[in-house]
Amino acid sequence: GTTLADTAIADGEHVRLTAQGYYYGGPLGVMSEYVRSRQKVASGGSHERVAIDTWQVLAQWVITGDDATYKGVAPRHPFDPAKGDWGAFDIAVRASSLRLPGADVYPLGLADPTKSANQILSLGGGLDWTLNKNIRVVVDYDHDSYNRGAKTGNKPDENSVVARFQSAF
Repeated sequence: GTTLADTAIADGEHVRLTAQGYYYGGPLGVMSEYVRSRQKVASGGSHERVAIDTWQVLAQWVITGDDATYKGVAPRHPFDPAKGDWGAFDIAVRASSLRLPGADVYPLGLADPTKSANQILSLGGGLDWTLNKNIRVVVDYDHDSYNRGAKTGNKPDENSVVARFQSAF
């Protein structure tokens, strides 16, 4: 909406249920999580509970043989070109989804199906270069598909490439 009277806003209790699992062994890392969120929402004179489900699964393989861990990769041979050491490289893949089950937000007027998608599926992959335990360079590609969200049918798919330099101390 363009005014408070026609904009959906949080209005009360918000409950989240979440589960996460992971496995890291040698160069392999796998993590998954699921979240169910229920929020009381108001728009105009309507007060409703809206549910959102989201999940993700990701897998990582450290191709240089270093150990994958929940806290990241710590190269056994940090970046030092004079010694011929280049740090660690890994590849990762990820699938995730966000869904409004039942799509009850549309008939209640809490969202407009010609502007707001009720589901997104994201598939992606990336290459990480961990120079040392504090510095990492990441390049990721993602492909996102939508259900609804356009004037006629589904919002067009989107592709993105994101590069990031990360420093952690």
